[in-house]
Amino acid sequence: MRKKYKPPIAQTFTAFIIAFVSSRVLFYLIDFNYSLFKDPFNLGKFLTDIGVFFGFFFIGMVVYNLFTPNKRKS
Repeated sequence: MRKKYKPPIAQTFTAFIIAFVSSRVLFYLIDFNYSLFKDPFNLGKFLTDIGVFFGFFFIGMVVYNLFTPNKRKS
């Protein structure tokens, strides 16, 4: 059976920081304010908030892979 790929904690942490900071900057620039726990639930704003975060998270994972050497066992 194949082992499942588990990204290193540094990759996940770096992608999280990139996603968090980037989404906050973008939302500040476009004046988008939504707090899940303070504001009434709004599906459109919730999906926008989560979608932007995960989009930047994915970009952070890709960027991390571009700048780290690949360690493959031969």
